[in-house]
Amino acid sequence: MVADFDGALTTNPNIDDDGDGFTENEGDCNDNDATIYPGAPEICDDGIDQDCNGSDLSCDDVDNDGDGFTENQGDCNDNNATIYPGAEEICDDGIDQDCDGSDLNCSDVDNDGDGFTENEGDCNENNATIYPGAEEICDDGIDQDCDGSDLNCNDVDNDGDGFTENQGDCNDNNPTIYPGAEEICDDGIDQDCNGSDCTTPPPPPPGGECSGSEIQDDMESYTDGAPIFEVHWTDWGCGGGPGCALMASSAQARSGNLSGLIPGDGYYRCCIRFRK
Repeated sequence: MVADFDGALTTNPNIDDDGDGFTENEGDCNDNDATIYPGAPEICDDGIDQDCNGSDLSCDDVDNDGDGFTENQGDCNDNNATIYPGAEEICDDGIDQDCDGSDLNCSDVDNDGDGFTENEGDCNENNATIYPGAEEICDDGIDQDCDGSDLNCNDVDNDGDGFTENQGDCNDNNPTIYPGAEEICDDGIDQDCNGSDCTTPPPPPPGGECSGSEIQDDMESYTDGAPIFEVHWTDWGCGGGPGCALMASSAQARSGNLSGLIPGDGYYRCCIRFRK
């Protein structure tokens, strides 16, 4: 302190009046208070600029819990070091650890690391092999793909022929066997799954060709109960031989298994005709 020309006391800016280690010329913004100087510990929101940086410190800019975040940096609880933006969230504990505005729902957590949560359709969040679209193992009692039920093995096309057992495939381990497959006669295999193997018809009996009218007459003689003559005949769908279908015969007519006109295409074989 020095006196000026009129006797008033003035402060010398080069003198550290309060003994805090700083003079006014060195930035001490209050050289009458030893707690105020450049770099002094700041007390937030007390209306005093302790560190002489030009303003009082806002308490929202102070990291009270030492977690690296202040309230102004998004720390939603600056008295708990486990709560800050990006902190690990504990689901359904009622605490917002990561300060995103809400607690984490456990149904939004992928516990088994399979890429799906319960809210995304994972029907077993403790098994990484079970999730929507997972490969299904049939008839194991487990719903791997989370579609609501286990896969029935009869709904699996094991041989890749386009048909499953439930679609009529009578041998789902052989791709040549399925409904509508080409049938090979007399091989003991039911390729087309119609219930039986096909058989090659026997060759037609010896004899000349009968006319349709003769066979019709013979048929009518057995259906009206008054036979006039008897003809031993066979009606072949394509002239007889391998691959032809036996459409009808006189033996069927006698047994009463036929009635009306005989189906066929005119290829008839006869033998032994005689009158009664």
